[in-house]
This record gives sequence, structure tokens and C-alpha cells, in this order.
Amino acid sequence: MKNSLIWAVALGAVACSQENTTDLTQLQGERDSLVALTQTAATRIQEIDAQLASLDSTRELTSITVLEVRPETFIHSFEALGKVEADRSVNLLPEMGGQIKRVLVSEGERVAAGQTLIELDNSVMRSSLDEVKKSLSLATTLFEKQERLWKQGIGSEVQYLQAKTNKESLEQRIQTVQNQLAMSRVKAPFAGTVDEMNAKEGEFAAPGMVLGRLISSGKASVTADIPESYSNVVGKGQKVDLFFPSINKSLEARVTQVSDYINPDNRSYKVYVNLPASTEYKPNMLAKVKVRDYEADQALSVPAALVQQDMEGNNYVFVWKLVKDGIGLVEKRTVEVGKNNGEQVEIKSGLTLGETLVDKGARTVRDGQSVKVMTVSAK
Repeated sequence: MKNSLIWAVALGAVACSQENTTDLTQLQGERDSLVALTQTAATRIQEIDAQLASLDSTRELTSITVLEVRPETFIHSFEALGKVEADRSVNLLPEMGGQIKRVLVSEGERVAAGQTLIELDNSVMRSSLDEVKKSLSLATTLFEKQERLWKQGIGSEVQYLQAKTNKESLEQRIQTVQNQLAMSRVKAPFAGTVDEMNAKEGEFAAPGMVLGRLISSGKASVTADIPESYSNVVGKGQKVDLFFPSINKSLEARVTQVSDYINPDNRSYKVYVNLPASTEYKPNMLAKVKVRDYEADQALSVPAALVQQDMEGNNYVFVWKLVKDGIGLVEKRTVEVGKNNGEQVEIKSGLTLGETLVDKGARTVRDGQSVKVMTVSAK
């Protein structure tokens, strides 16, 4: 009797459990169906509102412009400041001291290799050279006479050797004075342009004083400091975009050399970009260097201004869907973004090719709003 009672209670509990499980499943299914119906109804209501708006001529709708999502090459870059440097640059230094007699060139003037640029006063050396030349002429005559006598066996060997030594000494002296005369002229070591001229006639120049600077007229390059954090990004041959603000000129080029040295003061290293031969690029001219560190072909990207962010930090855009006669519905669409180059934002997910975005008016519309398209914006 007791066992029968236990079995009866157990069977009743199982039956009750099965009934509760069945009720829960039914309720969940019913809820899911109602949610689906609600969503379908909301969407249909929005479509009907849009159709009513297109038929109601008295109703004013917000006007927008739209933009079609198309694939394109997306480029991300960072900017560094650089300057133009001449292929060769040298300070103009006198090898000896003296008063500056003549400055033969001016700043910006092109000069040939070996051309005299500055002359120091060498009048004393010229007078000395003239005197030595006269002495040499006399010494040469005496030497030739002693040489003839010596060959004839008449003169003494001592007289012959003295005349020879005197002549050779004067010849050496002339060479020394001529070298000193050459040192009184500052010449161009190579063909180029006088970038700076500090010499002034009448002033005294000391040996090693910087009187000017000469730069080569040939190749020039842009040198830029790149942060150490990009050491694995920027390499030889990489594309860069150069912009010269002073002449308002842009140029696409490639990195030609990368330094292996990290400057401990600013944690940067130098890159060099060769420039085409041109007189436009002046030494020390400022250059903005945009280094391309990321590039994706056939990427979906949208103008940065169209990507907004909600309170939870989710990125979103407004998608426009046509209903009838240029009137459509606005849909708030959450998107996953990639790189941002300041103008365009790469879209990783959330949009598909060919969809249409709200462009002008994106900051004023709301999800589900009926709007009228005025024009299609060019991307």
C-alpha cells in the first residue's frame, strides 16, 4: 500500500513537470511570433507613411542628399615635416687672412666649378713675386755662366754648386708665393648656386671664417624625421606624398634611403626622398611628407563626417531606402570601422556595395524618418 502511494505521487510530479515545460515552450514561441509581427508591422507602417507622404502634397518632408556606397582604393597615411636639402653643400672659407678686396658674385647666382668668388688683398704678395722673379732671372744667368765654366774646366765646383742652389731656391720661392696667391682667392669647388654670401669688400677675413655657402645645382632631396614607432612601417621604396606650401605644389615620390640611426633626443630616424631636377626646390624649403602606411584595394569607405557615434560608443550611419518617387525611409545602421585618414573612414562591416547613405542632412534625420531626396552626391 505504501509503495503504491509513492508511485502515484511520483507519476503526478512527472506529469506536472511535463505540463510546465510545454506551457513555457508555447509561451516563448508565442512571444517570438508577436515580436516578429511587431517588427513587420513597424516596417510596414513606415513604408505606408512614406507612401502617404508621397501622395500628400500638403505635407513637408525633410530634404536630403544621398551617397552611393562604391568600392575604391583606401589609403591611410601619417604626416611628418621635412625640408629640402641640396645634394652637396659647402661653406666658403678663406685659407689665409686678409682684407676682402672683391666679392665677385651675389646670392642666387649660378657659378662654374673653379670660378673665383672672393678675392683677398694680395698686393704685397704680388710685389714679392715680382721681386723674386727678377732675382731668379739674375740667378739663372749666373748659373748658366758657372755651368759653362764648370764644363770647360775653368770655374770651381763650389761656385757652380752655389749658383745652382741659389737658382733652385728662388724657383722654390716663386712656387711658394704663387701658392699663397692662389690661397687669396676663394673658388667654387663645384658647379652650383651661391646660397649665401656674407663677405663684404673692405672687411677683414680670418682663416676659416665662413664667408658664404655654395650648394649644388643638381639633385636635391627631402629629409624628414620619422617617429621610432613607425620603424617597421616605413622602408626604402615606399610611396610618399610631398607638399611644398611655399610654392603650393604636390608631388608623389618614393623613399630612397632610410637611416639606421635613432636620434635619442626625439626618438626619430631620418628618411630621404630624392626630388626631380628643378629650380623650384630651394634648400631648407619646408615640405610636408605624407607616408602611406596602409592601403586597401576595393575597400568600402564613406566620408568621415557621415560616421556618428551613440552614447554606448557604437559607430553608425544613416542608410536611405527608396519607397516611391524620391521619397524613402531612413535606417540607422551600426557599422564596424577600420582606418580613418581624416577624409574617409574604412567600413569593415555593416554596409554592402550599392547601398545608399544619407549625406547632407545626416546630422538632423532620425531612424525611421520619411525624407525626400534632392540630389545624389558625388563621392
